Amino acid sequence: MDTAILRPQSISYWNVIKDASEDVKFDLVEMLLSSLRKIRTLKPKMTKSLSPAEIRAQKEKEFWASFNDESEDHSVDVSWIHEIVKDMPKIDADVDYDRIKYDYLMEKYG
Repeated sequence: MDTAILRPQSISYWNVIKDASEDVKFDLVEMLLSSLRKIRTLKPKMTKSLSPAEIRAQKEKEFWASFNDESEDHSVDVSWIHEIVKDMPKIDADVDYDRIKYDYLMEKYG
């Protein structure tokens, strides 16, 4: 059998409730349950955490989607840049730049 220990702050409430009718006690329990249900439904749902590469790809997609609405083309020809970087190896899509930056800062500043 479980034993309930009343704190001094709750004794005055207990004295009011203990002599109440069964209907009042059931109503109080129902009100408690409904408030707990509201709290439970307000909790954010846990979603799958995305890797930094997936987050970056998603933000890039949103960024380019925002430019599709423009009717006027403001782009500039920068094809000459490809000549400068043509011999450099491409960086993997799943590189965690945030982690590299964090490791560098920890190494430099401790």
